[in-house]
Amino acid sequence: MLAADRRRAVVEAAVPLIAHHGEAVTIQQIAAAAGVATATAFRVFGGKAALLGAVVDHVLDPTDLDRHLVAVGRLGSVEERLRAVGDAVGSHLATVLPVISALDQGSNAEPQQRFAASMERLIGRLAGVVGEADDAARLRHPASLVARVYVGLHLAEGYGRRRHAATDRLPLDEVTEMFLHGALGPVRVD
Repeated sequence: MLAADRRRAVVEAAVPLIAHHGEAVTIQQIAAAAGVATATAFRVFGGKAALLGAVVDHVLDPTDLDRHLVAVGRLGSVEERLRAVGDAVGSHLATVLPVISALDQGSNAEPQQRFAASMERLIGRLAGVVGEADDAARLRHPASLVARVYVGLHLAEGYGRRRHAATDRLPLDEVTEMFLHGALGPVRVD
């Protein structure tokens, strides 16, 4: 196994273990899950702090999400773009939130600070997708606010499922529909 492959295997094996155990996870547990010797994990990362940092880097890596946002930016209406981006944002946060939440229980504030910075970047990128020139006039609020609230809905959904062990995700189409068009229907006059 090449060094890069060992590193990737250790990081990927660490994600669910950190999500479950937080900072209490041991390098021995991670090495066993990755199928490498403990000494190899120490040699590759130099210690637990560097390994935890590599896992945070891995889950916060925006590469796949950015690629999806670029593709979504080419779609027609803002409604189509939000529906298309919702799955990608939800999937990204489903990986990120368990790790960041578990590490938030420790004494190191860096993962939470890096998460906050990554969310600001995501909101900025999403604002660009939402506020395309053709739709800018249709928005009742600045694209940055629309993006912040939309990401906030996904964060609330992710944290809610994490904290309360809910297994059912809110239906994305319904959430997006409510977000775009509100919860109230036309007033009925009898």
